[in-house]
Amino acid sequence: MTADAALHALIVDARGAAPMLRVEVQQLPTLLGRTHILSTFEAGKGARMIAADSRALRLAAHVVKRDALGVALGMAPEAVAFEEPLDRPRLLPPHEALHVSLSHTKGAVAVAFGPRAIGVDVETLGRSKDPDAMAKRFFGAGEAERIAGSPFEFAWRWCAKEALKKAADIDLFAALALAMPLDIDPQQGFSAHGARFKVWRVGAAHVCAVAEMIA
Repeated sequence: MTADAALHALIVDARGAAPMLRVEVQQLPTLLGRTHILSTFEAGKGARMIAADSRALRLAAHVVKRDALGVALGMAPEAVAFEEPLDRPRLLPPHEALHVSLSHTKGAVAVAFGPRAIGVDVETLGRSKDPDAMAKRFFGAGEAERIAGSPFEFAWRWCAKEALKKAADIDLFAALALAMPLDIDPQQGFSAHGARFKVWRVGAAHVCAVAEMIA
């Protein structure tokens, strides 16, 4: 990721009857120029990344998170208060009923929020060098056969499982082993494993999934 790269900010608002996605194209230098709105803990998490690109992406993700929540809550982004130190974002009173999740990958950041336990994941299409082998090793029954070399089929299933891992607060390998429905269009939304899911294909490069616990 270069210093002048555009970054897709994927904002998922799940406060309504169905999660709604808003996509904003932002410039990385602009986001990095606003890291003063971050808490000491957030800034420190970004600074600990060794690779410069990873460090910049992590910092930008926290700025996007604060901007999105500031708009949702009607307050300045720097005034949004989180319980710290925690690996996952959790709002302090009086906004603790709003659940928050954050994810990032090369060229994209995703933040999701809603009244139920929630998880979001964003992945780059084609990121895995051998998706067939990954699916056979980690996925549930029948899923490996479904991907059949399809980058989107692999990516949405991986994203949905990562999102479920966050929403349900379970081990990643346990989430990967939970089979997602086979004959569906995930972009229409579906329910499985006590959660409802929505998947979006964002441009040519990214897939985003959100999971909300309903049981």
